[in-house]
Amino acid sequence: MLILDDIPSLEAPATGERRRRLRDLRHREFSRRTVIRGSVATASAVSLSLFGRQSVAQAAPQGYEIEPLVGGTCYQTSFYQSNAGCDLCGPSTSYTGVCETSGTWTGYHKSDPGRYKLRPDQCHDIGSIDYDGWLWKGPTSTCCAGCRSGTSCVVSKGPTVRCHDGYLCNHDGSNCINSICEWRTASGSTSGCPQ
Repeated sequence: MLILDDIPSLEAPATGERRRRLRDLRHREFSRRTVIRGSVATASAVSLSLFGRQSVAQAAPQGYEIEPLVGGTCYQTSFYQSNAGCDLCGPSTSYTGVCETSGTWTGYHKSDPGRYKLRPDQCHDIGSIDYDGWLWKGPTSTCCAGCRSGTSCVVSKGPTVRCHDGYLCNHDGSNCINSICEWRTASGSTSGCPQ
């Protein structure tokens, strides 16, 4: 025989029990929110990181990526490693008129449909990147003239130059030859050098 007291009640649980259940539900909700917020923050950071990389790539289009001076492996040949002279971008020929002298790409090789063209990826790195030029620091024991496209020359020890690969062509775009824009980016020390 079923006694009325044995039937489960539909009325609210006791006050203490109700508090415990609410506390447990709030804790679970807090944990879910924490996980969701953490996931959103991580996704945002990854997106911003990828966007940042894309922005850098867009800022330096194909043909303008220069290998940094520190840890560089481009053109680390016996010529460059033993270069005590002032042929900073040699043995290739640097030409005076091939550098941009104004605008966004001041100090880089000129590029236009006719007379000047870029030579992308000519500087082979040991890693996965092929560069379009490189930074080179001159000897610190010899006074060298570091110039900006043949002008604004400063005679100093240890000047840093950017060597940017390109082509110099006839005015109709034919008969192109390899050329380098040599552009001083840092003067070095002028101590003991004639000015």
